[in-house]
Amino acid sequence: MEEPHLELTSENSFQKLPSIVSFGILNLFMTANFSSEDHSPAILDHDLAKYFPELLKFESTPEMERSELYKEIRPEVERILNSIVQENFAESSPPARGGVAAASADGAVGAAAGSPREVPEAGKESHAKAQSEDTRAADTTVSAVAWNIERGNIFAGITQALLNHPDLKEKDLYLLTELDYGMARSGNRFVARELAQKLKLNYAFVPVYIALQKGSGVESAVEGENTRSIHGLAMFSRYPMKNVHNLPLPNGKDKMWGKEKRLGYLQALIADIEHPTGIFRAVTVHLDAHCSRAHRHLQIKLVLDHLDTLPKLPTVIGGDWNTTTYNAQNATRAILGYFRRVMMGPKNVAKNHLPHPERYFEKRLFGELARRLNGSADAFQAGWTGSPGRESIRRPAPGPRPSVRW
Repeated sequence: MEEPHLELTSENSFQKLPSIVSFGILNLFMTANFSSEDHSPAILDHDLAKYFPELLKFESTPEMERSELYKEIRPEVERILNSIVQENFAESSPPARGGVAAASADGAVGAAAGSPREVPEAGKESHAKAQSEDTRAADTTVSAVAWNIERGNIFAGITQALLNHPDLKEKDLYLLTELDYGMARSGNRFVARELAQKLKLNYAFVPVYIALQKGSGVESAVEGENTRSIHGLAMFSRYPMKNVHNLPLPNGKDKMWGKEKRLGYLQALIADIEHPTGIFRAVTVHLDAHCSRAHRHLQIKLVLDHLDTLPKLPTVIGGDWNTTTYNAQNATRAILGYFRRVMMGPKNVAKNHLPHPERYFEKRLFGELARRLNGSADAFQAGWTGSPGRESIRRPAPGPRPSVRW
């Protein structure tokens, strides 16, 4: 079977985990979780809100974990954080890309479902040849979008963009980060589920945090109360998703320290996608912003370590990697980093580093990817749309490497 093409939109020595990292046993984060048979939204129902006022009194995760209260609720917290909602809203037999509609000269959508446009007799031979070439190309292409939709609180605009924007609509795969479920700031929607329904896609969603408050800044003043208090990430596809599971990742900052307090940890969501060309693997991952560059390197290494334990498949890894080039582990490091960039020259940094974090500041993270993906810097291609930190890469299976088209 021909390898699918993937079309994407969107420190050499290893350092120890920072002492501020919660859940300090590294093995916990190296173990993937395959959820139970129940994948309905009901598995995320809980009655933890009654404990939130007491939990908010703790100033750190270690302090909270030592308490009798947390020992009591910990099994329920971990059950929620390791539950995956998975539902199918796509057509039962989605048409393979490259049918009459997709192959038509003007890209007319919907022709395959009804009658194709009439083609003059004189042009039928050349038209058929063009259709055949376009069909072969489309049938071996996977299109993907990675996007941080920032809670999903501008839901109507996000939906319209995904339905109508030429660079976003009708893709095979969407790797989305920052989606709320039952948060007042986003209208208490189950953002992932409602998007899947409107786009007619299959989806999987995993919680990242259980929010103890309505949010930070202006979010804390929105009307209403949270109903589920869950924040997470998701993937969507028109094709069936199998072997869906999550991989917990260590936090770079204690989420119980500061004004916005949350239970949980960042995650990677992994699934095998049954595309007409063949099965490929997809990963949605959100790396930490409030941490060092070394910690982001650690997080991506854990993802790659886990992928190495799975059967080999072509793989798309995308999401919000937060490769801002800054060490935001604390205010001092961030300020020193700012002055360092001033000394390097603001224009130089803006032109050569912020759009290209792999060149210097985040070289260890991207070097890890290059080393693992056949051991050379050109073994992968990475890119982002909109702003730095929204990256996607493809990870080839053994054998001929599929190309990446931007």
